[in-house]
Amino acid sequence: GHPSSGGDSSLVQEQLQGGVQTLFHTISAFVALKENAQVVAWGNPKEGGDLGNALRDELAGGGGGGVLSVACSSQACAALLSDGSVRTWGHIRVAPADMREDLQGDVA
Repeated sequence: GHPSSGGDSSLVQEQLQGGVQTLFHTISAFVALKENAQVVAWGNPKEGGDLGNALRDELAGGGGGGVLSVACSSQACAALLSDGSVRTWGHIRVAPADMREDLQGDVA
């Protein structure tokens, strides 16, 4: 596939060398949830393929208790953390502003 649409995972290949539990996707990015509750993303940065430095450290580093689940829409993803909080990344206009505010606290 095309590198900018997730067809090239070489930049995260080392992180994908085992322990991948589930794969998710947007229209041009992939996200792997690993058995150790870490998240790895690649593909189009604007559509879920880049976690950004702070979120990458939090989700790929296993900090904050780890990720329980991931869900992706066509252009964005969300991770449910074990402390009940949600982290989102991808295209910012996919989730309405009021929804982003609702996701700041604990999610039941």
